[in-house]
Amino acid sequence: MVTEEPSQANGSTADGGTPGIFPVSWPTGMSDLEPAWRSAHKYQWDPALLTWSAFRPASYSWEQREALGYWWTLMSTYVSAAPPVYAAGLMRAYESREPDVLRRCVYSLVRDGVIHDLACRGVVSGLLETYEPAARIAKTSLGQRLSDNVGSISAIAGEAWARSRESLMDVPLPVLMASFIVGKTAAATVSHQLGAGSVDPLFQEVFRKIGRDNERHVQIVLAVLNRDFPYLPDAHRELVTRQLRVSSLYVSALLLEPQQPMWNVPDEFIVNQKAAEDACRTAGFNIPDVAGKKRYWGRALSNLQGIMEHYGVDFPAMPELGIEGVEVTGTEDGDIITAF
Repeated sequence: MVTEEPSQANGSTADGGTPGIFPVSWPTGMSDLEPAWRSAHKYQWDPALLTWSAFRPASYSWEQREALGYWWTLMSTYVSAAPPVYAAGLMRAYESREPDVLRRCVYSLVRDGVIHDLACRGVVSGLLETYEPAARIAKTSLGQRLSDNVGSISAIAGEAWARSRESLMDVPLPVLMASFIVGKTAAATVSHQLGAGSVDPLFQEVFRKIGRDNERHVQIVLAVLNRDFPYLPDAHRELVTRQLRVSSLYVSALLLEPQQPMWNVPDEFIVNQKAAEDACRTAGFNIPDVAGKKRYWGRALSNLQGIMEHYGVDFPAMPELGIEGVEVTGTEDGDIITAF
């Protein structure tokens, strides 16, 4: 019988040398994650088998289609970032000799991220008749305004990715997981809000499946936080606090309204987005108003605040949600983007 041995986690190797994936090993530990790994297989789904036959884009006006397509494109900004962001976590898990089951679970985040991206691809292409929403020529005046919004989103998200690219491979795994937990909390919030608030059966199905996956993802990330956060050095705790704030700002474009300084958008951006949300509601896609968004998102982050404070990690102030905490200012090179 093979007995469990302590894993060489957090960047160390068996001989104390440079982190790497060799020699080959399958470290034991964290066996409580085995059910999550089995669940990832049991509930794996194929976007091609969704009920696309029930999807009727032509039943919407073109203004509604362009508004819905804009919202799904905005969500795809976070969904499409998931595979590369989680792939960085997977590489870190191998290099730091994390338990084999944790490596498999992080792999499932990458795989699920690709599946979620394919689902968004199908919805956006069905609504807008293109796989390149940023390059599409709009059919309505609202669609043209929303095309301008997509350009702003792409530029700012691209800058955020450039700032974070190298840091994805440099920061300690617990700090990286802190960005994951904000993204997963955001994804769960969106799935809950709009899964219940969508008339279209395809949208309901997509949110239900993504929501189920995200429940498992949160379980995986929390397992790492529960293991590592009690032992974080102070410098890493400060990084986590900063990362929580940066991540909350990054997802604000979808979960609330674009927040400065992360989202330095033109004045008309929010006006355009509100017009899109109004059009979505007329199509039976019941996006909460600003007050509803604050209520849902603020409640989710307050729950996360309790988890962080349990481990002595200062929670950042989020004045846009009425959450008090440590002030974190500016955006810097090294800030990591989060993903759904």
